[in-house]
Amino acid sequence: MMEGVDGHPNYSAADLEIVTLREAVARRPAMYFGDYAAEDWPLVIAAWTATDLLDYVVTPRPRAMVTLHRDGDVSAAVSGARLTWPVAARPRSADDVIRRRMWWHQLGSSMAVTVLRNGTPSGMADVIGDELVWNDLSIAVRLTLDADFVGVAPQMWWRDGVARLRAVFATDRFRLPPDQQLTVTDEAAGTVATIG
Repeated sequence: MMEGVDGHPNYSAADLEIVTLREAVARRPAMYFGDYAAEDWPLVIAAWTATDLLDYVVTPRPRAMVTLHRDGDVSAAVSGARLTWPVAARPRSADDVIRRRMWWHQLGSSMAVTVLRNGTPSGMADVIGDELVWNDLSIAVRLTLDADFVGVAPQMWWRDGVARLRAVFATDRFRLPPDQQLTVTDEAAGTVATIG
């Protein structure tokens, strides 16, 4: 790296290093998780997942169901969803459209996405103008998080999970619009709460 005429560094291709998303997050977690401690990262991932799914819901009073599983997994589900994808883009299945938008699944060890229409796989999209459109969908996502990446034992992730997730959603970053709502179930504690 050389100093430029204006005193700012000039970078060349030799100065660049290609890293995976996991490496980038590990190097600079605050860029992704803000001021949250590592034990709260799974709650932030739960919030990202829920708010992302709520973005697909087109029915009045969008609602997501979030489950903090006893084994450390997190799942979220919505119904009344609508997905779109450009006709001109490479064809994708509905579950792949969702998976591609949820970049944080790369921080876990696995992610399952189920997209149903009237209880059966969503199938082919309708072509409306220049978009592929899937309507009237139920979407469920389950993430298996990586304890080695988080650096905190899974049994700590959901300790007071509902209250801590409520605190995450009380921040400006995650505050739900007035018409949106979450129902959160903590399997281990046996508690259910509504947020929003």
